Amino acid sequence: MIARLFKNSFLALRKVRGLIFVNIFITILTLTVGFYLSSLDNAVINEFKDKLLVEIQSALPLEEIYGLIAKNNIIGAIAITFGINLASGAFLSTTLTGIIFPLPALVMAERGIFIGLLFESEKGNLAYYILLIGTFILEFGAYVLSASAGINIGLSFFNPKRYKVKNAWQAFINSLKEAIQIYLWVIILLGLGAVWEICGISFLTK
Repeated sequence: MIARLFKNSFLALRKVRGLIFVNIFITILTLTVGFYLSSLDNAVINEFKDKLLVEIQSALPLEEIYGLIAKNNIIGAIAITFGINLASGAFLSTTLTGIIFPLPALVMAERGIFIGLLFESEKGNLAYYILLIGTFILEFGAYVLSASAGINIGLSFFNPKRYKVKNAWQAFINSLKEAIQIYLWVIILLGLGAVWEICGISFLTK
C-alpha cells in the first residue's frame, strides 16, 4: 500500500512537472532579485528589511516556539512549526489560492524576494546562513509543489481538455486528487524542514 501511495504521488508530480519547473524558475529569479536589492545597501531597502523582519516576528508565534526550545521541548516546537508551514505556508497561501491560478506563482515570487533580502542580510553569519539555506531548500521545495498543485487546480477550470474529460467539474475533481497525492511530498519536505529548522535553532541558541 505504501509503495502504491508513493507511486501515485510520483505520477501526479510527473503530470505537473511543467508547473514545478516554472515555480522553481520564479523562485530562483526572485531570490536573485532579493539578493541584488539587498546588496545595494539602499536606505529605503534597509528600512523595508527591518519592517519585514518585524512583521515576520509578529505574524509567527516565535515567542512560544523559542519558549519550547528553551524548555528542551523540541518535539513541541517542531509540531507547531510544521503545522503553521503546512496550513498557512502551503495550503492556504499557495494551494487554495490556485482557484485564481496565477496567485500561487505571485506568492512564490513575493517569498523569493523576501528570502533573498533576508539571506543577504545574514551573509556574515555562517552558521545561521547554513541553517537558512537548509530550511529554504526543504520548505521552499514543499511550497513549489503546493503552488504547482494549486495552479493545476485553477487551470482545470480553464482547460479541462488537458485531463481528457468533457467538463470542467470532472477536471477539477481530477486535479484535487492529484493535489492530494502531491501533498504526500509537501508533508514530507515540511516535516524535514521543521526538524532541520528547530534543531538548528536549538543548537545555535545553546
